[in-house]
Amino acid sequence: GVWIEVLAVCDPFAGSGVRASAAAARCARRRMKRAVWIGSAVVILGMAAVAWIYSSSTLPRRPAGPPERLTIAVNATYLGGALIFIAAANGYFSAEGLDVTLQSHGTGRAALDAVLAAQADLATVAETPFMFAVMKAQPVSIVATISTAAKDHGVVARKDRGIATPADLKGKRVGVTLGTSGHFLLDVLLLDHGTRSREVLITDLKPQEVVDGLLSGRIDAAATWSPHLDELKKALGENGLVLYGGRGFRVTFNVAARQDFIRQHPEAMKKLVRALLRAETFAAERPDDART
Repeated sequence: GVWIEVLAVCDPFAGSGVRASAAAARCARRRMKRAVWIGSAVVILGMAAVAWIYSSSTLPRRPAGPPERLTIAVNATYLGGALIFIAAANGYFSAEGLDVTLQSHGTGRAALDAVLAAQADLATVAETPFMFAVMKAQPVSIVATISTAAKDHGVVARKDRGIATPADLKGKRVGVTLGTSGHFLLDVLLLDHGTRSREVLITDLKPQEVVDGLLSGRIDAAATWSPHLDELKKALGENGLVLYGGRGFRVTFNVAARQDFIRQHPEAMKKLVRALLRAETFAAERPDDART
């Protein structure tokens, strides 16, 4: 319609001779100018449309209908689960149409056990308890990995027990929560320094018992993670030796669920991930508020 109007306003074939040629030239210039303006308008409108579509896709959704309820079993003290707490505190779950209840546990292993016992829908858990569950043929899958960290796991040893190197752990009493990433760290550390796990007196303790046992002297070393790791380092001071896993040791923290639950609630899983992505953006853009 626009081009028909342009041609109607400017007819290059009107008249004859020199005047007709001049008119045709003027007409051509006007047509070119109009074409540039029209083309620019189309480009601008197209960019505006793309921007609107993008912004609409990233803005919080307003889901129709009642919110879907989810219970997430969480390790209530480990920093690796920060995105879950940020999403809950900032209302990102509810903005996606989820009614989320956080169920507190002392370890990721206990959180995953709650999922396997159908006491929770999802769990925050490190890869080691997840791996043990898979080896036992438990039907679980990871929905998302929410953190990767180094040096937030370690073995804290008492120097007054004659421990100055990882090799000195041989024959010593080491407290650890079996089946956790702390357990895996201990095995990696011992193997890296030529010590077999059976050459160490391993004691299975709950996370807080690991802390209390080392501070009281009932054990000689403790394999644990933050914030227990930081508590022990501060309490022991110069008498504490901190040993970290070698070979680029990393711990991933994940959101896991039963496979049947994931299959039955695909939209809820998408909403969960969208909320966690918003929490990740918040943590990157506002780190001080995220730490609070």
